[in-house]
Amino acid sequence: MKKTKFPILLKVILLGIGVSILTAGAALTASYFNQKKSAENFLIDNVDYTLDAIDDVFTDVEDPNTAVYVGYLNDIKSYVKDKYDSFSPEEKPSIDDFETFEEFASFYKVNYPWIYPQDPRMGFLTPEEASFKVKYYTILNLMGNFQMSSAGQSVFVSYVDDSNNMVFLGDSRMDDSERKPNDYFHVPGYYYQIKDSDYFDDSHHSNHRGYILNGFLTRFTPIYTLPTNDGEPQEIIATIYIQYDLSKVYSEAQNTLLNELLILGLSSLALIAIYTAFSYLLFVRNINKLSKSSSEIRQKLVDKNMNEIVDISVKSNDEMETLAESFVEMERAIINYVDIIHKETQEKERTNAELSIASKIQLDSLPANKFEDGNTSIRTYIKTAKEVGGDFYDYFYLDDHRLAVLVSDVSGKGIPASLFMMKGKELLKYSLASHDSLSSAIKHVNNRLSKNNKELLFITSFIGIIDFKKNEIRYINAGHEKPYIVNSKGVHKLDGESNVVLGVEEDYPFIEESHPFNKGDLIFMFTDGLNESINHSYEEFGYQRIEENLSKVNGESLDNVVDNINKSLEEFVSGEEQFDDVTILIAKYIDSELKLHYEKKDYEIITEIVDKFNQSFPYVSEGVKASAGIVIDELVNNLISYEKREDLVIDVEFKVVGSDLRVRIISNGDDYNPFANRKEKYLEKY
Repeated sequence: MKKTKFPILLKVILLGIGVSILTAGAALTASYFNQKKSAENFLIDNVDYTLDAIDDVFTDVEDPNTAVYVGYLNDIKSYVKDKYDSFSPEEKPSIDDFETFEEFASFYKVNYPWIYPQDPRMGFLTPEEASFKVKYYTILNLMGNFQMSSAGQSVFVSYVDDSNNMVFLGDSRMDDSERKPNDYFHVPGYYYQIKDSDYFDDSHHSNHRGYILNGFLTRFTPIYTLPTNDGEPQEIIATIYIQYDLSKVYSEAQNTLLNELLILGLSSLALIAIYTAFSYLLFVRNINKLSKSSSEIRQKLVDKNMNEIVDISVKSNDEMETLAESFVEMERAIINYVDIIHKETQEKERTNAELSIASKIQLDSLPANKFEDGNTSIRTYIKTAKEVGGDFYDYFYLDDHRLAVLVSDVSGKGIPASLFMMKGKELLKYSLASHDSLSSAIKHVNNRLSKNNKELLFITSFIGIIDFKKNEIRYINAGHEKPYIVNSKGVHKLDGESNVVLGVEEDYPFIEESHPFNKGDLIFMFTDGLNESINHSYEEFGYQRIEENLSKVNGESLDNVVDNINKSLEEFVSGEEQFDDVTILIAKYIDSELKLHYEKKDYEIITEIVDKFNQSFPYVSEGVKASAGIVIDELVNNLISYEKREDLVIDVEFKVVGSDLRVRIISNGDDYNPFANRKEKYLEKY
C-alpha cells in the first residue's frame, strides 16, 4: 500500500490553523484600527474642548483681558513681521544651514537677543524691545496654561504671511530642555512653507480644523481682531495650535493588541484541538477503516483469495456508514466479477487454443509457399487478420501441361469464414480436376456453394489455368481483384469480365477468357487486403504502389519480389492494425533457355552469370547448379585471364533439354590450347 504523504488529519489541522489565523488576524486588525480611531477621536474631542476655551478667552468682549490678549498678539505679530521683513535673506538663516538644533538656537540667542525668551540682558533692551518682551512672555505663559488644561504635547501660536508661510511666534515649551531638533515653534520668526496636504476640513467640530502628520495630532483655531462699532470685517491676527504626540496612543493600542493576540492564540489552540479530535472521531477514523479495508480487498485480489467478505464496521449513522455499505457491495460485485472473468479467461484460453489448432490446420491445407519445376516458379504469401482467415490460394497440375492457380477471399471473418473457405477450396480443386471446361467447373462450384447458404457468405475468386503448350492462361474472375501480367513489355492489369461472386446466384453463366502467357511472363495475384490496407491518415495502399513495385521485378528473384512488396506495405501502414487478410500468389513461366551477352573483360561477369542462371533455373537440382557454377567459373575465368584482346566478347547460353543442362560459351578470342606449351606453370612439375 502506498504511504500517505499528506493525511487527512494533517489537512484538517492545517485548515483549522489557517482559518484561525485568518479570523484572528482580521479581528485583531479591525480591533487595532478601531482602538486607534477611538483614541484619536477622544483626543480630538478633548483638544477641541480646550480650543473652545481659547476661543472664549480671545472673543469675550466683556472681559477686559480679552482686549489685552488680542492686542498683545497683534503687536507681537507686527513687531516680528517688521523685524524680519527688514532683514536680508543672509540674516535669516534656515535650520537646514546648521548641523544641530542647538547651533541654530544659539545663533538666534546671540544675534537677536530681543526676540529670544530667555535672554538675560534685559537691561540693555530698548523700550520697544522691553515692551515686546513683556507682551511675548504674557502670551507664552497663556499658552502654557492652555497646554496644562489640554495635556497636549505643546501649544504654539503663528501667523500666515502673504507667501503662504507659517511664521512661528512662540510656544508653551519655552523652558523645555528636551526639545527635539524639529521643534522650531519657540523661535519667533521661523517659518514653514504650508503644503496643501497639511490642512483638511474636519467633521468633529464646526469651528476647528486639524491634521495628523508625522505621528502628531495638530488642531488649531484662528484668533480674530475684536469687532468694531463701525462694522468693519474681522481679520485673523494669528492661529493657536494644540499638538499631541500620538505615539503614546498607538503604543497603548499595540499593548492592547498583544494582549488580545495572546488570548485569541490560546483560544484558537484550544478550539483547534477540539476541532481535530472531533474530526478524527467523526471522519478520519472511519476513512482509515475504509482505506484499510480497500487494501485488504486489493491484497485478496492479488492472492486470488476472494472467498470471504471483508467486514467494515462503521456505525456513524451518516454518509460514512452509507459509503462503508457501498464498499461491501462493491466487494461482493468484485468477487462475482472476478469469478466471471476467471471463467471467461478459461473459456478464452480454450477457444484460443482451438483457434490456434484451426489456424494450423487451415494453413497446412494450403500448398507450400514455394514451388519450382521445369515450367514454372511459384511464390505465395498469406497473413491473416484474425486467428483464422477467409483468404486462400491453391495451385496444382490438371495434367502434364496445364497448371491451375487461384486466389480467393471469403466474406466475413473468423471461424464461419474459415469453414466456408475450406469448403470452397475443396470444391474448386475437385471441380477443376473433374470438368472439361473452366466455366462448367466454376458453375458447378457456384451452385454447390449457393445451396443452403443461410449465412449468406460468398467467395470472390480469380481462377486461372496456365497451358504451357499453348502459351496462354485461361481464367474466370468471380468478383475478385484483377491480377497483373508482368513481362519485358511492362506491367499490365489483366482486364476482363467481372463475373458474380461465388455462392450468391445459382446457374450463373460464368464467362471464360484467355490471355497470352509466354516464357518469362509473370502473373501477380492478390486479395483486396493488400491494396485496401490503410495508414494512420486512412489512405489506402492502392494499385499504384503495387504497380510501382512490380515495375522493378525485372531480373529479381520471386523471393525478392515478395519481400519488396511486404517491406513497402509495412512502411506504408507504419504499425496500423491489420483489418483484413493479405494473400499473394506469384507464378512465373520459366524459360528453358537463357542467353547472356557481355562486351567487357571483367571478372565480375562470372558472379553475374551464376546469379542469373540460378534465378532462371531455380528448379534445377543443387548438384547440377554446383557443377554448372564450376564450369562457368573455370571457362570464363580462363578466357578473361589468358585472352590478350581488350575488346573481348563473351556469349553464354543455357538450355534445359529433358533432364540435361547444356552450357555453351562463345568468345571472339583466339583459340587456346593449354597443353600446347609445356612451360606453363601448372605443368612444370610434371
